[in-house]
Amino acid sequence: MPLKQLIFTPQDIQDSSERPITMVLLVDEDMYEKQKKDKSIPMVNVVDSFQVFKYEKPGSSGRLAKPTKEEIEGTFGTSKEEDVVLFMLENGTLHGKMVLEHDARNSYPGKWESRSH
Repeated sequence: MPLKQLIFTPQDIQDSSERPITMVLLVDEDMYEKQKKDKSIPMVNVVDSFQVFKYEKPGSSGRLAKPTKEEIEGTFGTSKEEDVVLFMLENGTLHGKMVLEHDARNSYPGKWESRSH
């Protein structure tokens, strides 16, 4: 399954000094496109896992890291995995491609390029 990143960056930041966190969900691009048209396709067939990631630094590229429960709740209003994944599938944007690179500091063995393919 070729993975693409589905990203979501909240746009309703109240404090101008606050940097938005870009959340990332790994999806099968073909299944994601099919599921957008056919909601009967189970989420488990679309996503690599129900784990949501964030970029270590603000922006839409770089190393992935695991967000805190507070960051997830602050972005999505909940930390319930199914609700977060459903929100990402409905509101996220496909972005970038996977570049394999092993790094013991990274919980996912890779980083993302910002180019869409």
